[in-house]
Formats: sequence, structure tokens, C-alpha cells
Amino acid sequence: LGPTRFPVADVIPDGGGGGGRGARATSLGPAAVGGKLERGSLRVGQRLLAQPSGVACVVRAIDLGDGAVRSGSGSGSGGGGDVRAVAYPGDAVDVGLDGIDPACLGPGSVLCDPAFPLTPAAKIRAEIFVLADVRVPILAGTTVGLHFNGARCEASVSSLVSSLDATTGETVKTRPRCLTRETRAVIELVPERPACVEREADVPALGRIALRRNGATVAIGIVTETWGEDELRALEKEKEKEAATN
Repeated sequence: LGPTRFPVADVIPDGGGGGGRGARATSLGPAAVGGKLERGSLRVGQRLLAQPSGVACVVRAIDLGDGAVRSGSGSGSGGGGDVRAVAYPGDAVDVGLDGIDPACLGPGSVLCDPAFPLTPAAKIRAEIFVLADVRVPILAGTTVGLHFNGARCEASVSSLVSSLDATTGETVKTRPRCLTRETRAVIELVPERPACVEREADVPALGRIALRRNGATVAIGIVTETWGEDELRALEKEKEKEAATN
């Protein structure tokens, strides 16, 4: 199953007590989120880490969408009882959490295994395809809207790494000057704030992105590599050492 990865699709106001998800959701408590489990498992009492806030929390209850909320008491509301107080990949569930303020959660957040946490990406390498109706080429330094996992933030295209053959994926040119329509390429992005994405090869749902500009999607792609803030700082120090010795 691998380390737990639960991308948050939405935060449930007041644990769902307002009625949108039914009266059974009141058992989820004040900090509750909905989404689909992509990796690992979720069970009542499990310790998790919410990223990018970095706040630890504990699963209080799980609503598997069948009319019963499983909680630590061993019984469920709605008469379902504690039939299966665990969720598996592919399950769309609502999860109640203890030990965390709802303000630390939102679309684009990810609940993960604290022993194998997701590292929010301060820099992203992605393989993209520029769409056919794009008229203005993408240049290094271009600002785009980065869309991922139900969230959005501004990002700068820091580097055009290479253009690729549309069929084979082989490198056609390194450091192209610009990317025009119907171009397949590898680029690097620096989001305005660390983004909860991972390599598409590891967690497909967390590795799919879209780039938008002026209200229109200009490219779609997959994440092939990420660097956290600590990794970037370490790389910068290494470059400074190399420069000092030359």
C-alpha cells in the first residue's frame, strides 16, 4: 500500500453538522476533510501529518459514505456500527481529525504518514505538453497559474530544460529559447509557495498539473522531480563552495 497519501478535496464546515453531508457527519468533529485516499490506508487512531502546514493530527473518525461514521468508540452513527474502521486506496471518505485547527487544512493539503512525509515542493521539474490553441510562446521567466490537486498558486517558469520529440519522448533540443504550441518539453517551475505535489511515477494523483495563463489552460503535464526548501538551500551552498574553490 505504501505510505499514506490523502489529498484534501475540501474542508467540511463544523464537521458537516450544517446538513450538507447529513446528520451522521456531526461525529467527525470540528476539523473534518473530504477526499479520496490515493495511497496507504486510514484508520481510526492513526497519526498523520498535514502538509504543507506541517501540523500533526490524529484520525478521530472515518465516514466511508455508507451511512455510518466509525470512531474510536467502536460504534457508528446511522446504525452501521464499526463494520470497517479503515479506508484503502480508491476510497472516497470524510475524515474527522483531532489535534489540528481547520485553518491548517484546505484544498491542496495532503494528509500523510509522518514517518514518510510528503515534502512540499519549492521547485518542480515537469514534462508538459503545450496545447494547440496557445498563441503566445512560453518563455523562461513566464508567470503561470499552477493547478494541482484542486489547488492553485502562481509559479514562475524558471528554466526550459529541453524540448522532446512528441512521439518518442527523446530530447530534441536542450535549453530551447521558447515553447510554442503542440510542443512536448521538460521545464522547471518555482511556485510562489511550496506545493504538495510528488512525482507522478510515485503517486499519480499528486503528480498531475496544469498551467494556465489569462484564464486559459496553456499546458498540461506530469511532475518528474521535486525539491524541497531544505534541498534547494543545500544545493545553493554546494554551488557556493564550488565557486569559491574555482
